[in-house]
Amino acid sequence: DKMELIFTLKYDSISKEILKDYELFEPFNIEPRDYVSHTKRIEQEARFLLNFTKVLKKSNFKPLTAHELEFAEKEDYLSTLPINAIWDQLDSSFLKSFYSKYPPKDPESLPHFYDKLMIFHRGVGIDKTTDVF
Repeated sequence: DKMELIFTLKYDSISKEILKDYELFEPFNIEPRDYVSHTKRIEQEARFLLNFTKVLKKSNFKPLTAHELEFAEKEDYLSTLPINAIWDQLDSSFLKSFYSKYPPKDPESLPHFYDKLMIFHRGVGIDKTTDVF
């Protein structure tokens, strides 16, 4: 099919870029790496994150907004897995830099931890109960 070919070609380039950029900081790569300048490394990390978020969005994941986080906390919709973040050990400069280079459509919608981590979710819909008496 032509549509399948178009889709494959369009996302094949993103896939190849993600893999190439990830090689730079892949922790289990034991092969020697060529020296990459700090500026080039930052560019590759940002491109990796940009392409990764594109793939997530195309897979029907969406970034968690401050409003959704507030609603989820009030209604107890957050994950039941225990999550403990050591906030002072997370790098805040990378995501700040990323958002300054690629600003979101609505910067006010970012959750309070936007400079530390990104959370994506999917499968959100209307919560309803029927036939309960």
